[in-house]
Amino acid sequence: MFVFMTKHKFADIRLNVNQGSSNFPYMSQLQKYVDQIVQEGSIQHPPPMISFPGQSEESKRGLMKLYSDFYGSLSDDENDEDGNEDDDDMFDEE
Repeated sequence: MFVFMTKHKFADIRLNVNQGSSNFPYMSQLQKYVDQIVQEGSIQHPPPMISFPGQSEESKRGLMKLYSDFYGSLSDDENDEDGNEDDDDMFDEE
């Protein structure tokens, strides 16, 4: 699982381990992976959405911020290809 997520950073990954899975054997590895993603802070690729019992609040907030920043930057790029949202069109002569 970690190898796949690391090699396929372009994939939109969503992983939710529910409360009934408290014996999930990879919790500490998952926390380390999430901490690494948050620490890197890269929004070149969609950040994974990961939640699990015992996850630190800092990593939850960090992933949500990365997710928001990534998708916010995409909408900015779509609306703002030349640095403006066609604001200068109002000055064009007909």
